[in-house]
Amino acid sequence: MDTPNCASLPWQIREENPDTWAVLQETSGVEETKIFRKEPNAIPENSRVRNVFSTYLGTSLALGPANNAFLNDFIEETQQEVSVLEKRLQDLQSDISQKCHEVGRLCSDIGRKHDHIRTARSLQTPIRTLPPEVLDIIFEMSLPEYDGAITATSPPLVLSAVCRSWRNVAINNPFLWQDVCLDVSRNLELEEVEKFENFVDMVLARARKTSLDLKILDSEPSLSLRKEHFGRRFIVKCAKLFPTCRNLDLSISSYVWRFCSAISDPAICLFERLTDLNLNLDCWDDRQELTIFENAPNLDTFNCTLRASSLPSIVLPYSQLAFMNCTVKFSSQRRVLSDLRKWREFLSLCENLELSEFRFEADEAFSVELEQSLNPVVLNNLTSLHIDSFELSGDVGSVLYGIATPSLDHFAFMSTSTICQLLNGSAAERISPVYLELTQLAPNFASLCYLSLRLVAIADRDVRPFLEMLPRVEHLHIVNFKIDPPLCTGDFIIPDDTALVHHLTESSTADGKRLLPKLNYLVLSYPYHESKHPAATRHYIQLLEARCDVNALRHRYNGSFDFRFELEFCAELIPRSVISSVTTEISSIYSRRRGLTFTQRLVDSGYIYAAT
Repeated sequence: MDTPNCASLPWQIREENPDTWAVLQETSGVEETKIFRKEPNAIPENSRVRNVFSTYLGTSLALGPANNAFLNDFIEETQQEVSVLEKRLQDLQSDISQKCHEVGRLCSDIGRKHDHIRTARSLQTPIRTLPPEVLDIIFEMSLPEYDGAITATSPPLVLSAVCRSWRNVAINNPFLWQDVCLDVSRNLELEEVEKFENFVDMVLARARKTSLDLKILDSEPSLSLRKEHFGRRFIVKCAKLFPTCRNLDLSISSYVWRFCSAISDPAICLFERLTDLNLNLDCWDDRQELTIFENAPNLDTFNCTLRASSLPSIVLPYSQLAFMNCTVKFSSQRRVLSDLRKWREFLSLCENLELSEFRFEADEAFSVELEQSLNPVVLNNLTSLHIDSFELSGDVGSVLYGIATPSLDHFAFMSTSTICQLLNGSAAERISPVYLELTQLAPNFASLCYLSLRLVAIADRDVRPFLEMLPRVEHLHIVNFKIDPPLCTGDFIIPDDTALVHHLTESSTADGKRLLPKLNYLVLSYPYHESKHPAATRHYIQLLEARCDVNALRHRYNGSFDFRFELEFCAELIPRSVISSVTTEISSIYSRRRGLTFTQRLVDSGYIYAAT
């Protein structure tokens, strides 16, 4: 048997110095060192030797012939004793080595037996009895609900590496391979482009002509810029996925996509199945047209985050678009008006829009004024228009003026930079830097059924004319503020709906013409203020009773007269005790009124409140 390496033994012996020996021993992963010291100038047990040592040590006397002969005999005898001790040490080390080898074999045998047990138990697992059809369903349910794109650690690739049977199931399920995510910056190295091509071929083979959801992003724009010379090659590889692409999301921050012209051929339909397009191209060159989507016969949904100046360079089948979600960015005060004209020009081409949502974002609160010379935009089929963010200052009418929407059913607006003042008079009444003339809204509001206005300010005298513009509104959500003077709590201006609640209550009990006669869903924000609480609660109760009467009378014959009231509470500013008290009082009318549904909702200050 070979002697094991000393480093593999659980102990080691080494000579620290001529007077010290150290023994290192490892037990349960913990090292322990024991030091053995040699006694300096040790005196032998033989009395004659001790006598010779004591006589001559420390002196310059020479040994006599008899003592010299005696010490020679002593040295020879002692060397023999050392040889015996070394032999015993060697035998002991050999024995320990054999024990260590035996321990190693036992540990190896135990580990192998444990592996056998695990293998045997794995063969008994119930999942091995599941048919491939059930495994298909389980694999599909393992995909992430959001952003389930294929990556190196995503379920399709992980599942296909478990065992042969699972691999066959995963490979033969096209649904697992229809959501693909490609990172430009991680594939622009020459060798990575080759791997990327293999990945694309694998996805196409396993998806089996299933329509794909393709996401192409750029996680490291700086790297993409350094490797831009590979961009053309990368785009060509991506193009192999385009014919089966159903949803396409392009989020690119570098100039890689200027190579799209390399694959843009008007005679070729690259996107035969494309229905939903999402573009986020921050660095698109306005001077170059993006035409690869021009021939997409099924494209009807367009989502984008683009500079306003880039919109005209995105060539689309405009007349096909029915749904649009667009974030328009402004980066220069000098170009605000020209950029708005480009946005309106783009919008006018989309003549068959049905649902649209816009956000107007700016690096600063650039000022914009209304241009009376703007060309009209007619959107006969538009039923829903949401402006969820307006970060410019000045006249909001510069966005809405001249846009005819005769079929508009839903309208929502939220000012984000500051409170937007709704005016019904001269410009001298302007207080807020963001404003909008009510007369500009009137033509589009005649057919409205749903209206949501957040972070707006309507003067008390203008509330009734505003409500008279909404004869068909059924759902009203309004967060109205008083800004002259402002009603504040701490550092926040709080909502004030006193005039609105008053007019809706009084008109409901009067015999004359009622305001908002079809209203059946009202959403307001609770104004927590020492001068408003608890009077506001009583006013809400009076309003609800009045509106229930109106709805009961209007729906007397069909038996349906539910009125829904939702009250928003800012959890950061309003104590829970107040919220509980208000909701308890309003809920108390359930016992005496039929056809009423009341709900509460907690929101944060950024949702409904404006900073002072």
